[in-house]
Amino acid sequence: MRKTSLYCVLFILFCCFPAYADDVWADFFGTSSTSGTWDTGTNYNSNVTMKPPLVLLWKKQNWGSGEVTMEGWNGACIVNGIIYFDQGDSSYSSQPGYVWAWDSATGVTKSGYPLSTSYSADGIPCIKDNYIGIATLAPHISGTAGMLYVWDFSSLTLISGYPISVDSQTDITASSIIKNNRVYISNSDLYGIQNYYFYCYNVGDGTVNYYKNPLPAYGTSSTCAINKGKIVQNCYNTKEILCYNESDGSMAVGYPLLGVGGGLSSPIVYNDRIFIGSDKFYAVDINTATVPAPFPLTVTSNIDCTAAAGEGKVFFGTNAGYLYGIDANTGEYLPGFPIFLATGGIRGHIALANGVVYAGGYLIDTVFAVDANNGTILWQNALGGGQAGAYMSMSVAENKLVVSSGKSNGIFVFVEPSPTVTDTISPTYIPSEIPTTSPTRTSTQIQTNTFTQTPTNSMTVTPAVTFSNTNTPTMSNTPIISATQTFTILPTASHTPTLTATSTQTPMPAEFCFDLLSNYPNPFNKGTNIVFNLCKPSEVTVRIYTVSGELVKQITQSGTPGKNSIYWNTKNRRSDEIASGVFIYVIEARAGNDKAAKWGKLAVIK
Repeated sequence: MRKTSLYCVLFILFCCFPAYADDVWADFFGTSSTSGTWDTGTNYNSNVTMKPPLVLLWKKQNWGSGEVTMEGWNGACIVNGIIYFDQGDSSYSSQPGYVWAWDSATGVTKSGYPLSTSYSADGIPCIKDNYIGIATLAPHISGTAGMLYVWDFSSLTLISGYPISVDSQTDITASSIIKNNRVYISNSDLYGIQNYYFYCYNVGDGTVNYYKNPLPAYGTSSTCAINKGKIVQNCYNTKEILCYNESDGSMAVGYPLLGVGGGLSSPIVYNDRIFIGSDKFYAVDINTATVPAPFPLTVTSNIDCTAAAGEGKVFFGTNAGYLYGIDANTGEYLPGFPIFLATGGIRGHIALANGVVYAGGYLIDTVFAVDANNGTILWQNALGGGQAGAYMSMSVAENKLVVSSGKSNGIFVFVEPSPTVTDTISPTYIPSEIPTTSPTRTSTQIQTNTFTQTPTNSMTVTPAVTFSNTNTPTMSNTPIISATQTFTILPTASHTPTLTATSTQTPMPAEFCFDLLSNYPNPFNKGTNIVFNLCKPSEVTVRIYTVSGELVKQITQSGTPGKNSIYWNTKNRRSDEIASGVFIYVIEARAGNDKAAKWGKLAVIK
């Protein structure tokens, strides 16, 4: 009983008090925590409360020493109000690399940064156990190799034994992972003729190598995922999944798993399943090394996007520009998914937080925020980059979205907009006491306080008086904001005004409107998006009919103001694939007593 009570006390203390700084970690997936115990992340942050639309807080482009461009697949992590990011040159030149640290609120560079590396820095910084880990590419020069750097987080000095070079003529294109005082890394190249390994070193002493496991030809450019004592690797060229025991590096039972994985995305582990994309999307039971039905899922094109998982859902993007959302257990598509986002594809890391999926259309250099429950696009922002297409990565933590874009050669920090209050006050009076009003209203209303005066004919001399009128409106779902106006009335010898104050609430309801934009692609084989605009929240229903009038499929979802879409996957009400043909669809939007309907044609080619 005493032992149980002690455990309860320790649990309460652990949960109620913040961990020390050296217990803070951030991993390759942009996830951060203060728990002190962790497995590598899944691009999901349960502590975020922000919701789109978002506004740009600050950005950095073409910064640093010299003309060093950032790698297209580099990304950021956010730890205790600081954004960490590595900079490199994607041309494999001998230019140096850098690790930057900026105040997340202001963009001011933290003292002691940037840290420099001999060659181009790559991946995402990993921060754990008072260490910073980063890897580099190798310039295409004979005798060079990728390098692993580890610094002391507090003093910013290199740890003994670092940097470590991997085997000659190979790169480190994966991010390092630090866990349990060990650092993990793997090497790769484009030629398949060198030696490739999965390395495990003592993070506090680079001279201690715990194990060095051989990898198949070409190695791996994917970052490993660590979960419950197992390390998962994806080998892109040989299309196999490796799973090591964390303690000694031995291969877990049932692995390697051949014919699974491949591609350039990195694995994640969620609910004891490995999720990885390549030409298909796979789920693997990590304990039995088996692929459960209905996996693998057939998708529109290859997957170079690392998935995000949380809230019982998994999301990933394809090179054809579709964002998929599936049930993590059944593999079934979530309502409204998949949804087409961007020509040129979704590549890099996506993120999930507070019911919103953040993904980047790398070729059009646009970031999207999508409702995880129904596939509705809630917000999008075109960054406007003009460089060659490259990956985009999303990191969400501490109520900030950090987007790294190779096309724009920079990072962009987005936050929720600050609430604003508009009050019009016209006082020209001397009150006997300071009036205070506390109206409660939502941001869809404007409150106007109007003060008028009625002069009398009596003559008085009034000394100068200064007063304050304090208005403390309470806005729904936001902190209380106080606005104070101060006025000074000079001495006058004229009249005594009589104050009449009126307060009016002017609601501004959104008008109902509904516009059908198009459906694309059309004709199509696997599925199509029916795209429409709304002016106010509405329930939208699509009914698809044969040309003879038989109902094939009905889809209903909630729509939000702005551009929306509903996806049809060419299946009927019994979930059977339909045959080729021409179909008619009717789409109806309804908001209260308002409703409107449109129609169009669909052509399915099998």
